[in-house]
Amino acid sequence: MKNQRVIAGASSTVSLVRLVVVVGGALAASTPARAAADVLTNPSVHFTLTASNGTKIHGTGSDIKLENRGNWLIFRVPLASITTHQAQRDRQMRDRYLESDTHPMVELKLAREALKVPKGGGTGEGIASAQLKLHGKSREVTVHYSLQRQGENLKVSGSFEVDVRDHGIDLPSFRGVGVNPKIAVAVSFGTVDREVVAEAVTPN
Repeated sequence: MKNQRVIAGASSTVSLVRLVVVVGGALAASTPARAAADVLTNPSVHFTLTASNGTKIHGTGSDIKLENRGNWLIFRVPLASITTHQAQRDRQMRDRYLESDTHPMVELKLAREALKVPKGGGTGEGIASAQLKLHGKSREVTVHYSLQRQGENLKVSGSFEVDVRDHGIDLPSFRGVGVNPKIAVAVSFGTVDREVVAEAVTPN
């Protein structure tokens, strides 16, 4: 009887060790994938303003932060990282109109399920509704997007239009020249497809 208890106890210990090893291995395999999924490669932001005299003003940025929050994808861009490549105009834009000291980030939030992610190779395109938070006010925008799968990676591009009046921003004016309140925005980046990575580390 005593030997049976010892054998039973040893068997339970082995089972527990196996469970710890399996769980620990799964976490070790999945943790880098989660970290990598939030790291964007070659992030790029472009926006275009049209002045009242027909002149195009182009701005760029390369700082996009992605947060995976449940079923939501949240993209944030620090306004301080955006530039029109003209120092005086940038200061006026950030200080007078965007008030970036008070509202330092622009945020785009959309549901993961709204995106058509291609299976295998190929490209998925579509239109999705998203919430854009700018200058402390959130408004719905329509995003045109393209997702191209390259193995475990996705190449993402999207575009939408922002009406600054919807966000309580005064119409910009540079040196007496007014600007159209509607601004065209385009973004692109590469990222890891979490579902593909999750399938790779899930035991059969």
